[in-house]
Amino acid sequence: MKQLLFPLKDVTITQKFGENPQLYKPNYKGHMGVDLRARTPITVYASHDGTVRLLSDPKGYGYNIELLDESGFFTKYGHLSKFLVSNGQKVRTGDKIALTGNSGYSTAPHLHFGLMPKSPNYGNGYGGYVDPLPYLTDHIETDMLKDWLDQNALDKMRACAYVQKDKIANKDLAEFLKQPYGKKTLGELTGREFIDAFFKSAGRKEKVKEYYDLKSGVPAKKLEQIQKIVNS
Repeated sequence: MKQLLFPLKDVTITQKFGENPQLYKPNYKGHMGVDLRARTPITVYASHDGTVRLLSDPKGYGYNIELLDESGFFTKYGHLSKFLVSNGQKVRTGDKIALTGNSGYSTAPHLHFGLMPKSPNYGNGYGGYVDPLPYLTDHIETDMLKDWLDQNALDKMRACAYVQKDKIANKDLAEFLKQPYGKKTLGELTGREFIDAFFKSAGRKEKVKEYYDLKSGVPAKKLEQIQKIVNS
């Protein structure tokens, strides 16, 4: 099973997998996913690449989404207030797919997140669902991001300069890359080392999150924009 991105930026778990068995007897052993606090309608993000299936279950998960991965597993996002995608749409990790809500059988606004494996054991007492927590992370490097981090340092600097709206000539970039940083020059750093060094030296650590969001993944459209600049 691949790593999954947390579907909300700010994560507070209010109910874990398997908890409160008394609420789910006699059909199930306990809670079939994890509940995440969402007191107001906030954005829900795709935990992985996949194809969208829109559902409505007034007596259960309310407005909900099943996101099918090409390998066969799917994730469920329940009790939504609004869909931001269409049925059958293909999305990327970190794309906006819905707004949280209180639809269906729900005692308070929250997001229910479930994980159904490729070959589910429907007799496991949880309807085939498994605990998603071991697979969830607050940051996933998308293929586009990995490609971008593999580019040479000059291109990385040009992308940083663009995002920060700085006007830095190429000759200045070349001189900048010669500066020592620890036992290396800036031009010898890996992608992640370079990003950290640039923003730390420029005093713009918070600005990283505007395009390189360590909490919610990297928006595909913004990465595509950066790619166009560094490849121009």
